[in-house]
Amino acid sequence: MHRINLILKLIIEHFTIMETMTPMDFLEFRGYLSPASGFQSLQFRLIEKKLGLEENDRVPYCQQHYTAVFNDQSKQLVNKSLSEKSSQGGGGTVVRE
Repeated sequence: MHRINLILKLIIEHFTIMETMTPMDFLEFRGYLSPASGFQSLQFRLIEKKLGLEENDRVPYCQQHYTAVFNDQSKQLVNKSLSEKSSQGGGGTVVRE
């Protein structure tokens, strides 16, 4: 749990930095991230699961199941994560504001 807290703090710090950027600053490096977005990120999806997000609470990506953008190896990792307990101890829930 300590590691997860550190990761979340790091993510928040990244957003703090991004908030200081103008749209043009962001566009200078956005091309290097293409075509990925948070919705297309395997790591982001695995973190969601670890934090307790349930399958039926997921948002479809381009009206498709979120795994549609992944290759077979990535889909296997997602499927494996579905059988693992979340940091909430199993079918836990995501803390929402």
